Parts: sequence; C-alpha cells; structure tokens
Amino acid sequence: MGQGDEVLPVKPFWLIEGYERFDRFFETRLPGYMSEEKIVVIIQRLACKHLSEEEIGAASLRKNKRTSLLEPLIGRPPQGLRTVISINHGTEYRASYWRAGEVPPD
Repeated sequence: MGQGDEVLPVKPFWLIEGYERFDRFFETRLPGYMSEEKIVVIIQRLACKHLSEEEIGAASLRKNKRTSLLEPLIGRPPQGLRTVISINHGTEYRASYWRAGEVPPD
C-alpha cells in the first residue's frame, strides 16, 4: 500500500464518543451487531459517571416520575445519514452507527 492509502473497515461498527463542550475526551468502537438497546445501556452507564447518586436515582424511577438525565435521543435515517444515539447533560456521550466501508472523520 502506498502512503495515504486508508484501510476501510470491513464490518459495521458503533463509534462511541464522549465530549466535554467541544473537546472529545473518549472514543471507542464496538461491534455493529450490537442492538440499539445495548448501546443505549452502555452510554447511560458512561453518562452516570458524571452524575451524583441522587441524580442517578431520580433518573432511574418509573417513567412518569423520573428525570430525563439519562434519557437517550435517537436519530435515524432518513432525517440523518446514520443512526445516532446521544445523552447530553453537559457532558455528551454519542454513539453513531457506521456501515462497512465508511470511515468517520477525525
């Protein structure tokens, strides 16, 4: 391969990123076969690191009594190019689904 040749992913994947304002402080990739529900649980767990015990408890109550601190926002095509799941309460965790052959920007 020549210099600048890029190896494209051969399998789909989830890219999970953590942002504090505009600064990315966390990034990982998980297999694309994982369900949206599992990805939501993962980013909820990551987001909990930035909440107090009381906030975690309040966000874990039954639906009509809980706060929205751990509620995910889910965007799917055709509105966007890909599925994006995010939780944002000052610190944002975002999971985006990338198909085989796609490369996320740096």
